[in-house]
Amino acid sequence: MHRLGILSCKGSTNLVQLLERWFCLRETATAPIFAVDGVGRINGWNAKMAELTGLSVEDAMGKSLVHDLVSKEWEETVDQLLNSALRGEEDKNVEIKLKTFGQAHDQNVIYLLVNACYRKTFVGGVLRGSWM
Repeated sequence: MHRLGILSCKGSTNLVQLLERWFCLRETATAPIFAVDGVGRINGWNAKMAELTGLSVEDAMGKSLVHDLVSKEWEETVDQLLNSALRGEEDKNVEIKLKTFGQAHDQNVIYLLVNACYRKTFVGGVLRGSWM
């Protein structure tokens, strides 16, 4: 049995429960949270991100962070930040500028102050980047 803080994981059932709690926390957070896979495509987008950008969770999934969601003049900067995060280098308090969609499109853009972090695979490779 392994101890993770106050939670103990015993078998795959408890691991599934732990993951379900994490996804619930991410989806219901009052802060915008999004994640990208190893090629920079959105694979996590919470309700707060949907509210701020006007882009639903379903519509955000699979879009390129750099080419589809970031304002044109910020593409190079965000691409560099994304590449750094995917190499395992974390950044804090970085401002990014995102496009808006739908009803939120009246705002044209939103600015987010983000922390970029990464998740590693069990063998030490970088799996994806998360931005909060």
